[in-house]
Amino acid sequence: MSFESILYAGTGRGLGFSEHSPECFADLGLDLIVASITKGRESFELEKFWSSPPARIEDTRYRQGVFFDLEDKSVLGAVREFCEALRTVLARVRTSEQRDSSIQGDGIFAGSVLSYCKAVLKLENSLSSSKISSAGLTGFREYLSRYVSSEYFQHLCSEAEKITSEIASLSFYMDIKGGTVTVYDRAEDEDYSEFIEKLFDRFKPSEGSSDEVTEPAWRLVYVRGHVEEAILKLAARLYREQFRKLSQFHSENRNFVDAVILRFYREIQFYLSYLDYIEPLKKKGLPFCIPELKQEEGPVFCKGCFDLALASKMAGDRVVTNDFQLDLQERIIVVTGANSGGKTTFARMIGQAHYLAKLGVPVPGSMAALRFVDNVYTHFPRGEDVENMRSKLEEDLVRIKNILDRATERSVVIINEMFGSTSSFDAALLGRKIISKLQKIGCLSVYVTFIDELASLEHVVSYVAQVDPKDPETRTYKVIRQPANGLAYARLIAKKYGLTYDDIVSRVAQ
Repeated sequence: MSFESILYAGTGRGLGFSEHSPECFADLGLDLIVASITKGRESFELEKFWSSPPARIEDTRYRQGVFFDLEDKSVLGAVREFCEALRTVLARVRTSEQRDSSIQGDGIFAGSVLSYCKAVLKLENSLSSSKISSAGLTGFREYLSRYVSSEYFQHLCSEAEKITSEIASLSFYMDIKGGTVTVYDRAEDEDYSEFIEKLFDRFKPSEGSSDEVTEPAWRLVYVRGHVEEAILKLAARLYREQFRKLSQFHSENRNFVDAVILRFYREIQFYLSYLDYIEPLKKKGLPFCIPELKQEEGPVFCKGCFDLALASKMAGDRVVTNDFQLDLQERIIVVTGANSGGKTTFARMIGQAHYLAKLGVPVPGSMAALRFVDNVYTHFPRGEDVENMRSKLEEDLVRIKNILDRATERSVVIINEMFGSTSSFDAALLGRKIISKLQKIGCLSVYVTFIDELASLEHVVSYVAQVDPKDPETRTYKVIRQPANGLAYARLIAKKYGLTYDDIVSRVAQ
């Protein structure tokens, strides 16, 4: 099978992308994650890959394999080095097209082709000697091997080497008298090149010039000022045949970068940008793993999981990890406990883990087995929309109905603190109906609520946000699988309305 993409297995995949981020992005903090990952790489349009997860589990596993191979520092280093070399080549090509002088453009272009050939050969050699096993990188390595052995590439390298060497071998001398500069064939005269280099240092462009290309392959054609440019034109008149061939090389090889290699360069940024994003967190000791993906029923779990957006914001400091697990036929988690105790963060990390797993990237956690989902749906609190003329309760019901109508047994549904605008009785009644509907659908769900009785429903798994046993006012941000006890919520309500033991004793004393 021919290689086409490092992101999609087979051919003809990944051609359609969503123009908008999924609705769950803001609720799960994925918008912040993607903004950080893609910053500085805007030209690669990586957002489309994050907004459009693979529909096939084969593509997701294909990506997981590439991430496995990139854990090898030598493989990762070779890929990074190639990408940096190709980035420089493409920048030089753009510079060559922007030059007013066609001679300058021809020279920079030829040097860029030579750099490209060397970079491709080096990458092919590195991958050939590496122990890679993924279908993605193995396929690309095989493609590279065929490409560098092709007649086209061999000829391109040979011609680039030949023309750059020929131009670099040219020598001449100048006679400067007053305002007149005369260029002669150097023949056997003394070499004044070092003198000339120093003489024209004053005409170099200022540092940071957008046209400047670092480390040119050969100096004669790469001119750095208007005086040198005029001298170069005189030299071109002196060596007409050599510069004619230089111009011809440019015109015949304008599209020298192979289309498949260029696509690899752009798509591999998806991997490199994510690895760059999580590297500071890994250095802080936070775990990441490539999860086992499940399409069929079975246990779902993640150990040492955490909210990636929150961890990144905190730069990895004081991040509390949590575990979650659903066995066999278990599908619904109800999370209760004290306010500001980590319930929302817990729910968000489960949604994040499944979305990231679908993308094929390493997820936060030391070990995980997750569902390959079709969609992640979220219902988080929102402010009232005065334009739709609906009450807060009605808006909540409309939104959750829309989710329940679309969700399938392969979906993940995250519901956070619904029905805060109504009575506890109504919230419990509506909550039971929603959980019953989720059970009929069979989707994996997390329901964060202040109604403890929902955690006691049949076929529901209860998780409780913990507080410090010695100081109940202190949140530990650990969320543990255990029956809801109502203590945390009752204490908060009592404190809110001044009905704690200390409050009552104080009033009696008065």
